Amino acid sequence: MGLYSFVNAGNFNWTVPVHIAPNASIDPAAALRILQAASVTGNGVLTGTLTALIGNDGSSLIGNDGATLISHDGGSIISEHGGGVISNDGGSVVANDGASVVANDGASVISDHGVGLVASGAGNLQATTRMKTATVAAAPGYTQNGGETNLSACTLVGSVTLNGGVLSGTGIIQGDLTNNGGYISPGGSSSPGRLAVSGNFTQGANGTTIVKRGGPGGGQFDQLQVGGVASLGGKLDIKTINGYTPDPADTFSPLGFGSVSGTFASVSSNAQVTVAPTGLLTSIDPTKPNPTNGQPLNIATRLQIQSGDNVLIAGFIITGPAGSTKKVLIRGIGPSLANFGVAGTIPDPFLELHKSDGSVVTNDNWKQAPNVAEIPSGFAPSNDLESIIYTTLSPGNYTAILKGAHGEAGVGLVEAYDFDTASTAELANIATRGFVNTGDNVMIGGFIIGGTEPANVLVRAIGPSLTQFGVQGALQATTLELHDSNGSVISNEGWRSTQESEIQATTIPPTSDNEAAILATLVPGNYTAIVRGKNNTTGIAVIEAYNLQ
Repeated sequence: MGLYSFVNAGNFNWTVPVHIAPNASIDPAAALRILQAASVTGNGVLTGTLTALIGNDGSSLIGNDGATLISHDGGSIISEHGGGVISNDGGSVVANDGASVVANDGASVISDHGVGLVASGAGNLQATTRMKTATVAAAPGYTQNGGETNLSACTLVGSVTLNGGVLSGTGIIQGDLTNNGGYISPGGSSSPGRLAVSGNFTQGANGTTIVKRGGPGGGQFDQLQVGGVASLGGKLDIKTINGYTPDPADTFSPLGFGSVSGTFASVSSNAQVTVAPTGLLTSIDPTKPNPTNGQPLNIATRLQIQSGDNVLIAGFIITGPAGSTKKVLIRGIGPSLANFGVAGTIPDPFLELHKSDGSVVTNDNWKQAPNVAEIPSGFAPSNDLESIIYTTLSPGNYTAILKGAHGEAGVGLVEAYDFDTASTAELANIATRGFVNTGDNVMIGGFIIGGTEPANVLVRAIGPSLTQFGVQGALQATTLELHDSNGSVISNEGWRSTQESEIQATTIPPTSDNEAAILATLVPGNYTAIVRGKNNTTGIAVIEAYNLQ
């Protein structure tokens, strides 16, 4: 006999004794029918015969239909973004390991350490449109130290302390909100939203609130509504989105409150802000630029370089208006990696830069570069056999190829640095192709997000779909990890398993379900992406990082 307990949104507690004979056949479709026909006694005990508890048909009380864990009245009480409700991708959606309240992608989404909920790493709490309502109890409080918490469709019960990362989405906080050093950005990157705080709001000297306006209407700008006292400090950034040009005489109120104390220490130069008794009155000067988004300043990829087609091939895109340029430095590193404990380095790397007009620039040994005297201090390779190209590029597509000067194999690293952050041209994305091995010889991509605001970044690990482009020996299933400088990790195996709708909305999802992808809002800092073959398989793969600004 088994004893099962069900909790339905805190209203009913059904305790059901179930007898299952050895080797009995269970009809999964009968569960819902039996429960509909059963009755609930006054003390909350479900009476009637339960034929099936867990079904695989999407209609049982607990289903494995890829979306619904428990369904009630046609809407999901608990839902998941596709894939298994409980998956084997490194962490269950719900785990009972004695520490995690909810776990996802191999790391805790929300962890209970006895002092409230503590979150770090991107993707801490993500709600999708499939979740009609999600209520998260966080008493005595929810502390975020990094990453992103998206409150869309969520009510978070408890006070929130934001020490780092991004708080976004459209949702409700039933408690206080304190921003000590993170970014509050209602809505999404290109869509306004509303965050409601029932208690008080306090922003310290290191906190930032970002407000977007995409039109003149009331629902076309971000709102932070505070029921109690707003204690203002730190930074307020105002920006227009979706091509909107505001009338400088129009005002709007992105922050409302019961009462207020203090003021923001700094406001972006394009905005005029007046602190009124119950809210901000804000106008935007369209002749002044928006605050700049975060952008990649350095992109690098390390892997095992072989011969033939299995060299390291790094493609990158520079975007910008006609006539703009970008000063970049590209390095091909090999022997000096041994100083950092890397075994089997490529002894003599050779670097090629293929431009969008078909021309090619090459360098074998960096001291032989024609503009060697112009190389910025601190960026010259430490080994004379390593390569460098320092040049000015116009917007377009470029490919850097790193290989052995004489056909040698070994571990190499290609790096691209942005040396002109003031330019209107941007280093938009990089895609690196190479052979993914096992152990330390997997594909490792690193990038730096610069600036003062977060950046929207999509990282993809492409493998099986390469075969349609004639690539032989492509990796048949990829896994992806994204590490930040604080040690937090997000992982993915099969992009539809976690952020399917969000990644589809970027218009550039992977074309194979066996390819991995991570979409994240990343604060300025250092990040590392690691691509492996699922189950330690090997083959050719591509890692891509897109700056979605």
